[in-house]
Amino acid sequence: MSRTRPGSQNQIGFFGVGWKSVYEVSDRPQIHSGAFHFEIAHVSMPRAIAPRANEGHANETTLVLPHHDEVDPRVLTEKALAIPAETLMTLPHLSRFSVGGVGTKGVPHVEARHGSRVSLSSASTDRVYEIAEDSVPIDGGHSPLVVAASVRADDSLGRRAEPGLFAFLPTAERTGVPVLVHARFEVTLDRERLEGGSARNRELLEAAGRRYADLVARVADEGRAVLDALPVPSEVSELVAPLTAALRDSLFDVPCLPGADGRRV
Repeated sequence: MSRTRPGSQNQIGFFGVGWKSVYEVSDRPQIHSGAFHFEIAHVSMPRAIAPRANEGHANETTLVLPHHDEVDPRVLTEKALAIPAETLMTLPHLSRFSVGGVGTKGVPHVEARHGSRVSLSSASTDRVYEIAEDSVPIDGGHSPLVVAASVRADDSLGRRAEPGLFAFLPTAERTGVPVLVHARFEVTLDRERLEGGSARNRELLEAAGRRYADLVARVADEGRAVLDALPVPSEVSELVAPLTAALRDSLFDVPCLPGADGRRV
């Protein structure tokens, strides 16, 4: 573990999210990573411990959370298993994670990248996304930005299910927009909602709308259908109005939909 400067591209913690939150469920979290095996008590006191039996690959890291007595391990496991594979698209230094707990073995989620295309494998489910990424200068630092559209078997873009807004982990916001959007948004303390009235969030959503337009234009230029990846105005939440306005303005004179004569309009 290491400290990073505020705004660093390698920093994922933001607005109170980080290691301290682990102590809400565990007094002595354990880390097994390569040759290192230790636990950390009282937030900042490391102590060497024995390696785990049947340890995984040398380049993997395992986090073990011996839970507090008042924590229901089944509820904790259920919440951990609910973390979607799409989270890998928001964490650039991870390509695989596995979650296990009471009554279940580790459930692996694996990401494979090929240019602007991302494949996600999770148990028996495979999903493919077309992505657009950026690093947005903001508040004296930078925020990563990801817009991801679902790719169907026929290579056209389709709609994806909510949640659509991520701040490294999924929020509870429902956008009505058929793509995934991730940035270092300002969120509420429970990380379930975006902070209302935030100038930072507005700026990031506008940047997401422009990258969304870039993605749609690029895919349409390849002759692939994009209609189902575009938002339906009556379904869109007011929360993401800055995004949809930027998308509309950016695509205003971009031919991306098929016309009656077969040419794009």
